Amino acid sequence: MPCTSLYSQTTIWSVNFETGYSDNDASAQDNNSPAGADWTKSGSPSNWWRVESDNAISGSLSMSGRNTDATMTWTSESIDISGYSNVSISIDLAEVNCDDGSSDQIETFYNVGSGNVEFGDGNGDGNFNSATNTIAALSGSSLTITVTLFNNGGGERCIFDNIVVTGTASLGPDGPGGVGSTDGSDALEVWLKADDLDADGDQSDNPSNGSNVSTWTDHSGNGNNYTNTGSNRPTYSTSGTYNAVNFNASAGTAQYLNGASSGSYSDGSAFFAHNTTNVSASHLTFDNGSYSLRTEQWSNSGVVGFTRYGVADYTTSISSPFGSNSIYSFHKDGSSSNMDIRVNDDTETLAIGSSAAGIPYDRLGKNSTTTDEASGDFFEVILFSQDLNEMQIILIDNYLSAKYGGIDIPTDIYDGDNVANGNFDFDVAGIGQASDGSNHLDAQGTGVVRVRNASNLGNGEFFVWGHDNTTFNADSETDLPTGIEARIERTWRVSETGEVGTVTLSFDLTDVPGSVTTSDLRLLIDTDGDGFFNDETVGTGGVISGASNTSGNIYEWTGIDIDDAEHFTIGSINITQTPLPVELTSFKALLDQENEWVELIWITQTEINNDYFTLEKTTGDGEFTWVGEIQGQGTHNGQYEYTFIDEEPWTGISYYRLTQVDEDGKETHYPLEAVNYELPTPKILTAFPNPLAAGEELTIQFSGSDYPQIRSLVLHDQSGRAIDLSHDPSLQVEPGEVSFVLPHTLPTGIYVATMVTDNESPHYLPVVVR
Repeated sequence: MPCTSLYSQTTIWSVNFETGYSDNDASAQDNNSPAGADWTKSGSPSNWWRVESDNAISGSLSMSGRNTDATMTWTSESIDISGYSNVSISIDLAEVNCDDGSSDQIETFYNVGSGNVEFGDGNGDGNFNSATNTIAALSGSSLTITVTLFNNGGGERCIFDNIVVTGTASLGPDGPGGVGSTDGSDALEVWLKADDLDADGDQSDNPSNGSNVSTWTDHSGNGNNYTNTGSNRPTYSTSGTYNAVNFNASAGTAQYLNGASSGSYSDGSAFFAHNTTNVSASHLTFDNGSYSLRTEQWSNSGVVGFTRYGVADYTTSISSPFGSNSIYSFHKDGSSSNMDIRVNDDTETLAIGSSAAGIPYDRLGKNSTTTDEASGDFFEVILFSQDLNEMQIILIDNYLSAKYGGIDIPTDIYDGDNVANGNFDFDVAGIGQASDGSNHLDAQGTGVVRVRNASNLGNGEFFVWGHDNTTFNADSETDLPTGIEARIERTWRVSETGEVGTVTLSFDLTDVPGSVTTSDLRLLIDTDGDGFFNDETVGTGGVISGASNTSGNIYEWTGIDIDDAEHFTIGSINITQTPLPVELTSFKALLDQENEWVELIWITQTEINNDYFTLEKTTGDGEFTWVGEIQGQGTHNGQYEYTFIDEEPWTGISYYRLTQVDEDGKETHYPLEAVNYELPTPKILTAFPNPLAAGEELTIQFSGSDYPQIRSLVLHDQSGRAIDLSHDPSLQVEPGEVSFVLPHTLPTGIYVATMVTDNESPHYLPVVVR
């Protein structure tokens, strides 16, 4: 089922008639900047509907209206909601001296492009006193709000105030190449990437080479995972240049993965990034028993085709580039009996004879009769329940080509994947307009940069970007313009075809540690294309202020002009308020079996406003237990090593988590480190009674006549949970023995009592509670 990403609501537009208006304002024009409160009106007599101080709903001013047997209409200016989802409207209403019944009315409407639609129907009819009209879950590119009233008496007044439009700020399309969204809300149905799957139950995203694939995780937001728990599974491969899921048709059994649902799309697009090994077999991709998408190979040459079972195969004349990395895709318009097939830089249209025939998705790797099987390494699989337009196909082709080695494609518009000063082939996405007029206007892709609102986009013009995959660290970066105290090391590169004009550029800084003050941020652009930022200034256009915090950790610049081959990144003018990232070089949890403890070691390269670190551990159930805390170095340049000893590790596998806390309270969690601790062989001691019941006294006897100096006395249950009895009030120490009362609430089971005395190794004793 589709899932929904929830983000905080942002105020898009609001009016409360307190700012920019005056009493008896009959024009309702707020000329403040930014705009957000201008209205047009119609009806007669218009002078009786105006901003007034009489009968204000809140504050000192409201929009008040009265007339005689005529409808008055106020309509807001056009409100841009293109960057938001789940848009909501709220308007407060009130009345004075209105009649009962429906003769007196105030009504509210919204229009997102398909005409006025009333909301809050009935809340403004007759003597309603006061109400708030609301509507939610709207979407579109623009919105207008209309309010109408009708009064049949001059002393009757209808009033409205406090109009608020909110929405969830969109991160932009975050599918492959910036096409489609990963919240399950649109036509992106399946997105499989070989760098995120489950092989032999190992969900670390880094399974071992040759391990069997259990689940290939879907990133579309729909949960359409491809799974197989049987014996005929493909394997995870790290032997090539790119991680892959390998299907081997020569293995003797058909290897396949089953989709979470079944069927086909008569209107759809499917992409495969693939390397086909040289084996004589059919190289099947998707199949559902009625249709299949496949390549075929004979004597090291082959073609790509489509099969309708019971009907002759439909085969292209495209010779597949077997033995090399390829992008092949299938595109079907639901109203057409044709299917477009592309293999790298070759394209062909097949007349498949049926508009109902479509792109299947039941299985990946074999057909229902096992006569056609898959071979080769699959890097990425993408499926849409919509025939994508030409621009969208171009963007996905460029994303896959950059990611998997510069594969030849019909329209190669991104050249940042192979340039002299580095490969910017990570998280490639783009916007543009193809030569046929089809376009894609808003994209983010798999990275943190979103681009939209191109001001001058025409046919054959494109704006595509990618980054160099350097870190989000800022501590050691010295390539800084004057006045910039730090910048993110990662840089992005633009490929622009034509002149798209200015764009809106936003960054999601959620994964950038440290606090951010919006006014400290600067967009840095390498305007002269020399690969450096230190020669840029405000005057060159390479240091740009004016960022706005649109929602959460999203920071945005508008009206930005970045040209072809230019680089960009983010800097800070105040490293104290906005330090940008703090680098953690390493974090390790090392088990010392001899000393029976876990040593936690981590190293920082630089710290900025670092208050302290906390350490926690978990068994993997999601519940964390506090281990310890160490003070940070505040602001510190240079390497610094921290160590902490957990003297009471849990038995079995446990996971340690390090958290860094800034002075402003912002937390950054680092990846977990696992250890597997096995208790040493217990020493033989004497205890009685054993077994015993909770609440009874247990006595442990051992050799020696002196009073033992107890350093610690701990009970461990079978899950490793520790019960510290070192300071228990019932603890009694006598020559040669120690006694204590078991807690009354102790569950039945087997425990291990661990007692450490001065200058001696720990003593261990099984204890059975009945």
